[in-house]
Amino acid sequence: QVGLVQHVGSTLSQIEVQILDSNQWVVEAEEGLIVYARVSLPSISGVAVLPHLHGTTQLRCVRGRALFTDLSLDTPHDRHTLEFVAPGLVPIMTSPFSVYAASHVLLLQQGRVQKESLADGSGPDGKVRSGQVLSLQPSLLLTDSSRTCSNNCAAWQNATEYESLLQSASNITTSTIELFPATRLTVRIKTGTGSRSGRLTGNTQAQLAPLASLYQDSGDQRKQTPGVLTAFVFTDLAVVGAYQAYVLKFECLGLPWPLVPAESAPFDVLFP
Repeated sequence: QVGLVQHVGSTLSQIEVQILDSNQWVVEAEEGLIVYARVSLPSISGVAVLPHLHGTTQLRCVRGRALFTDLSLDTPHDRHTLEFVAPGLVPIMTSPFSVYAASHVLLLQQGRVQKESLADGSGPDGKVRSGQVLSLQPSLLLTDSSRTCSNNCAAWQNATEYESLLQSASNITTSTIELFPATRLTVRIKTGTGSRSGRLTGNTQAQLAPLASLYQDSGDQRKQTPGVLTAFVFTDLAVVGAYQAYVLKFECLGLPWPLVPAESAPFDVLFP
């Protein structure tokens, strides 16, 4: 059987298919029979998505056994099943198992999961000014639904949980991009917030960059997250149009399934 939880692109646990007789004994004399592996068709967010099963999907039996060692799936779903078929024999199916992948966009701010406004300021008085580049540029990661608090920063109370979240999200971000090179992250002003005439300037498509110094407040000490994390970063965003309660919306595109976007807290933009 497959483990209950897997991740997109990761190798599934080994699966041995046995050719049995009517008494449930392995037919070791069976040599050369080809066993085929295939995956069920899941539905993601109400849209049928055909997953691809990667690896060696057909094997010849050796002494009545076929051992699949390098299978992996490229599509998340909470009830995947694999089916194994051989000519003239009754097919067998695994129990359902979950495959997790990037499902949420996670907004960071100065190394912390976003809880506060981007309005820590582009001007000397700490306020965001119309047309001036934001002094705090957004950084984002992709995370998966196995992290039940993936988009709820308030639930992460200590540095250990925080570091685990960041490292996991960085790994998910990297593996997602490797599997789906067209993955991209964009930003826009959320419809219905701020001024109707307000506009976002700068490069609205994030670039991948290493984040070597992410920090988390831990009591009176600032704890540095070890390692270099890969994240989506913006470098020159600015809002043109003085108004109240702008919200930036960050969306991930280029994947075969939709991701839950991230949003900034509302912030005001003042005249220069």
